[in-house]
Parts: sequence; C-alpha cells; structure tokens
Amino acid sequence: MATRQIGRQSITFPYVPGSQAAGLYLQNVWNGGNDAAVERIYSPAAVEAIRQDAVRAESAAG
Repeated sequence: MATRQIGRQSITFPYVPGSQAAGLYLQNVWNGGNDAAVERIYSPAAVEAIRQDAVRAESAAG
C-alpha cells in the first residue's frame, strides 16, 4: 500500500500559549526523534519504498 499526505498542505493545529517550551514536537521534529524512530521501525528497503511512493505522488500531483 502506498503512503501519501492526504492534503496538499500539512495541517497546523492550534496550541496553548506557553505550552511549547518542551514536548514531543521539539524532540521529534527538531532533535531528530522522528528520523530515529523510522530507523528503528522500518527496514532500509521499506524506507526506500516510502521515498519512491512520495516521489511518484509528487510527480502525479504535477
């Protein structure tokens, strides 16, 4: 099954002011936590398949 982003743009959810000083967002996005999780969960072949799906989806979107 191919992976893809559903909408053309990512969704930004509202936040509570002052609540973003620490949290998963900082760890996952800015400190490489998402990349580390992907490396633990997916094989290199699966990561490459996801990457190829993303390229095909981008080409199809025009």
